[in-house]
Amino acid sequence: MEWITHGDVNTRFFFAKAKQRKLSTYIYNINDDQGNQVEGFEKAGNIMMQFYKKLMGKQPALRSSLSKEVIAQGQVLSAEQQVQMCQKFTDKDIRDAIFSIPNTKSPGPDGFSSGFFKTTWSKIGPMICSAIQSFFLIGSLPRFISEAKLIILPKVDHPQSATEFRPISYCNVLYKCISKLLCQRIKIVLSHIIHQSQGAFVRGRELLYNVLICHDIVRGYQRKHISPRYILKMDLQKAFDSNHWEFVKEMLEFLKFLAVDLESTQPQEGG
Repeated sequence: MEWITHGDVNTRFFFAKAKQRKLSTYIYNINDDQGNQVEGFEKAGNIMMQFYKKLMGKQPALRSSLSKEVIAQGQVLSAEQQVQMCQKFTDKDIRDAIFSIPNTKSPGPDGFSSGFFKTTWSKIGPMICSAIQSFFLIGSLPRFISEAKLIILPKVDHPQSATEFRPISYCNVLYKCISKLLCQRIKIVLSHIIHQSQGAFVRGRELLYNVLICHDIVRGYQRKHISPRYILKMDLQKAFDSNHWEFVKEMLEFLKFLAVDLESTQPQEGG
């Protein structure tokens, strides 16, 4: 109520709130991996850098290779779907992808929001379409397009460790457009190749389905005269951030996506 009355005007209350919000974005101290508190902006920054280098950096993958025979027992892409995945993106596809990005989305390191591209589309549209279509043909992406600004936001009040922050990447609009085009193309076949037990991240499915299945499974566990059983709950921390390229490439190959040299999609130096 106080904010509604005094918050949106040039008052002492407004500036106090603004100062409080700004101070909350600073990381003065943080705990390291051993739980020891580290103080100071530079030391706290080093802790955050080491955490994300370890999380997202390259590490030797301690895993066995995927079994092509096991993957083939499930659903894979048909020849028709393979051709569908490789259809050329039209100028309209690219324009629709860029125009679907809200103007209010934060810009990437280049400073241009989607509103700039929409306003000047009549002049720069053909060049943008040509550049994006060229990427899908040659699989090479200049570094300045793939650059992103990483911002960390606290997930809880008064965070004490790096795990209590959530990273958000501010990407350039062209990179967002390429990602949208890929997502729109791949989601056509997701429901075909992903098992029904995967309830989330697939259009038309709900995470609630897995909750209901779990409820049916555990119902009756307290009954007498049934065989011994147990439930194992696993929580994979940062599961989607921990995938290795070798795993991704093997899955794309075994699921019958047409072979692509993913090494060529790594950002170029300079340019």
